[in-house]
Amino acid sequence: MRIILTNHARMRAKERWITIWEILSIIESPDSIEEQPENVFCFKKLWNKYLTIVYARDEEWNRVVITVFKTSKLKKYT
Repeated sequence: MRIILTNHARMRAKERWITIWEILSIIESPDSIEEQPENVFCFKKLWNKYLTIVYARDEEWNRVVITVFKTSKLKKYT
């Protein structure tokens, strides 16, 4: 399965200092996965007191990353 980043996801990753390597790592081995409506998945991974969250959608043979962000509000997002 190919992983494709939308322009929005690329911009947000750059603004939030999240590397492509981190995004790929989270998708490949997340701490948790939550399924959302319309075939969207929320991948979460805790690194150094920050939770990094990647939202992606499955489209045929591709996984399309919609957006990505980091947060220190662990209770809110776990």
